[in-house]
Amino acid sequence: MEITEQIEGHLSSYGKVIYTNGLVWKFYKEKKENEKVYTLGSIKSKNKQAIIWEPVDNWYKLISFLEDWDWKS
Repeated sequence: MEITEQIEGHLSSYGKVIYTNGLVWKFYKEKKENEKVYTLGSIKSKNKQAIIWEPVDNWYKLISFLEDWDWKS
């Protein structure tokens, strides 16, 4: 999950972008590298259907960030 042309286009249009695969949440702002990254889990390498979850605190940090994020600017 890195900055692609699509993300660059969205940053040019909107100024802020949330990019996620559901397990890793990356927040970009005005073409800067990752403003914030929250990792909730990862895919287990041996069994591609198993998820290794991070501590529940990561979920709370993500929720808190989403609530505090200035969506209008």
